[in-house]
Formats: sequence, C-alpha cells, structure tokens
Amino acid sequence: MPPNERSASAAPLRGVGCTPSCHGLLSTKGHGVRPVFDRLFRECGLPRAIRTDNGVPFATTGIHGLSQLNVWWLRLGIQHQRILPAQPQQNGAHERMHKTLKGDAIRPRRSTLVIQKRAFNAFRRLYNDKRFYAALQDRPPAMLYRPSPIPASCRPLSTRAISSSSPSPTPALSA
Repeated sequence: MPPNERSASAAPLRGVGCTPSCHGLLSTKGHGVRPVFDRLFRECGLPRAIRTDNGVPFATTGIHGLSQLNVWWLRLGIQHQRILPAQPQQNGAHERMHKTLKGDAIRPRRSTLVIQKRAFNAFRRLYNDKRFYAALQDRPPAMLYRPSPIPASCRPLSTRAISSSSPSPTPALSA
C-alpha cells in the first residue's frame, strides 16, 4: 500500500507545545520573516542549527553573506549552515519536499493568501502527521518529533542562559 494511503495508528506528539502553522508573506525579500521565526522559536524552542540556501532572506551579497536574519540567529546561538551555491543536492531531502509541496499545495496558485495558507497547512498535516516514510521505519515525522530542549527568550545569547547539560541534540531545521 502506498505510504500516503495508510492511516496513522499512533497519535502525533502535538501535545508537547509545538504546533507551527504556515504563515504566508507577500514577498521573499525577508520583510516579516523575523516575527514568524520569533513565534516559532517561542513555541518550539531554539534549534542548534538551521540549514538554508544562499538566497534572500537567508544570505546577502554583503560581508560574509550575512543578513539581518542570520545575524539574529547567531546572536541566539543558532548555527547557520549554508549549502554551497548551485548545490541543491546538499539539501536534497528538503529540495524533494519542495517538489512534493509544489505539486500538492502550490500549483495551481490559490486565489487569496487565506486559501493558500489552508492548502499549505493541509499539506503540512499530511506530510508530517499522516504520511509514513520508509526512512523513519514506516512512521510519520510527528511521531518522532520532540521540541528543542533549548528555550527561546529571543534575546541575544549574552543575556540568555543555556544549560550545557541539555539532552540529546536537536536536529537542524531546513529552510
């Protein structure tokens, strides 16, 4: 039976306080991105790392390619992992998810942001909560997800205490 036709037998771990949803932005220029990440970090904790491509809002052509967003991440203690330019295979799983996302939720484009957000959230629920993956021993990602043990104060690292005895490492986010 194809993975997306199975039904989940165990409840996803959504009772642990992290239920992010899709937030549509009108531009890819980065305006409005920080408040979305701020809310996500407050709900789910801080990741140890975030892997991105070299596009806006994650990088610039300025010194060391730093954008305001990734300088903020660095101040929060988040490692920014950039793939090499023109090397999407370095983030292959994420690129594959984008292909599925485009087929399921982007094309055709929805008529309003509200309708588009519904399509994205339906995709997210299917992709994370209901769809089974062989790489995860035929389980959906939500069954394995744990929020970050690093609480988010969303202030610079120097004013925030992080315990050095945190539990198992939190996987990097992919943007």
